[in-house]
Amino acid sequence: MLDADDSNRPERRSALIAHELSRLDVDIAALSEVRFHDVGSLRAWRRKDRFYSELRGHIQSIRADDKVIILGDFNARVGQDVDASKGVSWQTRRWKRNDNGRLLLELCTEQQLVITNTTLPAKGQNETTWMHPWSKHWHLIDYVLVRQKRPQGCPSHQSDAQLHFKPKPRKGGPPTKKFDLEKLQSSEVKADFQADLQSKLESVDCRKDPSPETLWDQLKTAILQTSEEVLGFTTKRNKDWFDENNQEIQELLTKKRSAHQAHLAQPSCPVKKAVFRLICSNLQRKLREIQNEGFYEALKVVYGPTHHVQSPLRSADGQVLFTDKTSILSRWSEHFQALFSADRVVQDSAVLRICQKPVIEELDELPSIEEISKAIEQLKCGKAAGVDGIPPEIWKDGGPTLHSKLHELLVCCWEQSKLPRDLRDAVLITLYKNKGEKSDCSNYRG
Repeated sequence: MLDADDSNRPERRSALIAHELSRLDVDIAALSEVRFHDVGSLRAWRRKDRFYSELRGHIQSIRADDKVIILGDFNARVGQDVDASKGVSWQTRRWKRNDNGRLLLELCTEQQLVITNTTLPAKGQNETTWMHPWSKHWHLIDYVLVRQKRPQGCPSHQSDAQLHFKPKPRKGGPPTKKFDLEKLQSSEVKADFQADLQSKLESVDCRKDPSPETLWDQLKTAILQTSEEVLGFTTKRNKDWFDENNQEIQELLTKKRSAHQAHLAQPSCPVKKAVFRLICSNLQRKLREIQNEGFYEALKVVYGPTHHVQSPLRSADGQVLFTDKTSILSRWSEHFQALFSADRVVQDSAVLRICQKPVIEELDELPSIEEISKAIEQLKCGKAAGVDGIPPEIWKDGGPTLHSKLHELLVCCWEQSKLPRDLRDAVLITLYKNKGEKSDCSNYRG
């Protein structure tokens, strides 16, 4: 009646019964199948017995003086019988005990465990952890088990262990300081800034080494020092726009929850679905009207800067996998150098087919101070600073002396055909194309 040991097919019911008769040492038995409500099959009972048997073995393997904390979904209801669960579960529950609850209480009694989340009363929303999909009744099926052993003289079960939860440490160096650019809106501060910057720029003598790199370092140093002395840096100011409009926002959220519950009660009703979508749209629009930018600024303050995890990369031949940061950056540098410096072969016939335009001689002339001033005026405010750390507001409000020094720098770069390193370097951001292996550099945009 038993299946073969090397058989891959599911066990027959007769084989399962034979296993149980062999385990109970019964030779002859009269069997009849009876099914009760909320009682699993024989195979389910075997899985439960195996689970609790393995759990007992793990608990017994732990030393008696060690602390034990067991967390999990036991799919159990311990019930209202206080006498049967005395010393294990103190808080009376309104649900009937099921078979899983009986097995859990037996385990706790044998191993001297306590169900801690039934010892103290809890609010209604914190009293349950799972809702039955058919009856829509909420139940408590997730439990926390600890040992009953406690110090002498302790009147009730209390754990002397203290848990300290720390937020995940933020990666990267210190946060970048930002100049307080709002002070430039004051005419007095703006005049002081221009005067101080003018004095610093006029005191600089660059006749000994009139190279673009030297001119740029002197210009950048003067700008950063003046900005720090006159403007200073911004301090964190968390806007309480949400707390100030808490009552209005809570009313909108209440309407949204009511519409959502009505939609869940009748998901096929098009009217309730349309009402729910309309309320969601009104809620989003109202939140944007309250303060559009403040919400995202508050999120940045709470969550901090975004840090991207670098994926491992393969070498050019695909044989070696780089995992450390230095090797990954070197591989990216190699990839983009090969990509941007590749020799392109263009046939002469293709060049001759291009329509030739007249040569514009004015493009070979030196840039004028008027062109530089016009380009600075067209800069957009509120943009992030580059590698040099100078925001566009500084260039726009720096005054004529700053524009003159910038013109001198650009003329020097034009004549010597050289650029400072800060103006030559570029920041490349890799974007995955969502196809192919992430370890292949060709599957990224840069």
